[in-house]
Amino acid sequence: MVVTTISSKWASFFDQHYQRQRPDAQKNTIRKMRNLSYNKALLASGIIFTIHNCEEAIGYALFMPEIDIRLPFAMTKTNPMVAAIIAITLIAWAIISWGLSSRNERLQRDILTLITTVFFVNAFIPHIILTLLLMNYTPAVITSIVLYLPFSVYILPKLYSTFNPKNSFFKLIGIWALPLCALVGGLQLAMSLIL
Repeated sequence: MVVTTISSKWASFFDQHYQRQRPDAQKNTIRKMRNLSYNKALLASGIIFTIHNCEEAIGYALFMPEIDIRLPFAMTKTNPMVAAIIAITLIAWAIISWGLSSRNERLQRDILTLITTVFFVNAFIPHIILTLLLMNYTPAVITSIVLYLPFSVYILPKLYSTFNPKNSFFKLIGIWALPLCALVGGLQLAMSLIL
C-alpha cells in the first residue's frame, strides 16, 4: 500500500519532468533501449561493478586502517570486509549471468534496473557522502564518480521509459531495495563472524 502510494507519486513527478511522450515516440524510446541491448548493458554493469569492488577492496585494505576519526558507526575489520566484497561481486555476477542467459527481455530489464539503481544510490551512500564528511579519500569513491554516476544517469531514464505503467518502475525498486540492503549487510556480518 505504502509502496504503491509512494511509487505513483514518484511516477507522476518523473512524468512531469520527462514530459509524456506520444505512443509512437514511446515505441522509439523502447527501440532505443533495445538498440542499446540489455545484454551489453548487463555485461557493462558487471564489469563496472567488478572494477568498483576492486577499488573498494584495495582501498579498504590500504586506507581505512589509517583513518583515526571517531565515526558514529563501527568500521568493519579489513579481512571480513574484503571477503564480503568478493562474495557480493560473485553473487552479482551470478544474477547478471542469469539475466544474460535469459531470453526474457523483461527479466533482463528488471535486473538491469535494480543493478543500475544500486549503482546510483551506492555512489552517494556511503562513498561520496563519506568522502565529503571525512574530507579524505574513501574506498571506491573514484569509480563511484567516474563509472557509477555516468552509467546510472545514462541508463536509468532509458529504463524508466520502458516501464508501463510508470509506477511499476518504483514498485520494482521499492520491493527489492530492502532485501538487497539486507543481503549486503548480512554478508558483511557473516564474514566478520567467520573471519
